[in-house]
Amino acid sequence: MIGALKSPIMDCDEVFNYWEPLHFLHFGWGKQTWEYAPQFALRSYWYLELHRQVIRLLELCGSPTRLQVFYSVRLVLGMGCALCETVFVRAVARHVDRATSKYLLLGLVGMAGMFHAGGALLPSSFAMCAGMLGSAAAVGRPGARGRVAWTVGAFAVAAVWGWPYAAIVALPFAVEEAVERFG
Repeated sequence: MIGALKSPIMDCDEVFNYWEPLHFLHFGWGKQTWEYAPQFALRSYWYLELHRQVIRLLELCGSPTRLQVFYSVRLVLGMGCALCETVFVRAVARHVDRATSKYLLLGLVGMAGMFHAGGALLPSSFAMCAGMLGSAAAVGRPGARGRVAWTVGAFAVAAVWGWPYAAIVALPFAVEEAVERFG
């Protein structure tokens, strides 16, 4: 929550390719980058539509200002990232080792990248969170019911809805599954 409220926006792409088009999508006016323009259509509003739902929920409580919308979206992103980190650390504690999970927690808490990425409106940050959920499922017991479905699902969401290159994070899991099933 501190990161969402206090950290600056570190990437100009976040402003011009995500905040501005989200404002345009929701409020109907503002800047639209050429990547979103119908004649080029290089980017989809699909990713932004997920975040627009946060704004719609906020509007159920009244008429928020644009500043309240900005910070609310960042807070939801930060809390979502914290939840994903918690799930990942707990999975490591349960299925790997409690001491390892403590080192993981210390590492995640102390990472400047996590501080900035957690509240960032970027597909790569979304993919990072989905990748943590996929990794949490992957460290579970081999052969556990639903393990493969949860892992593949989370990594697929990371790659399809977030950032396509995030699919590479699933490679170690895919190799492990292939060796277990066919090797």
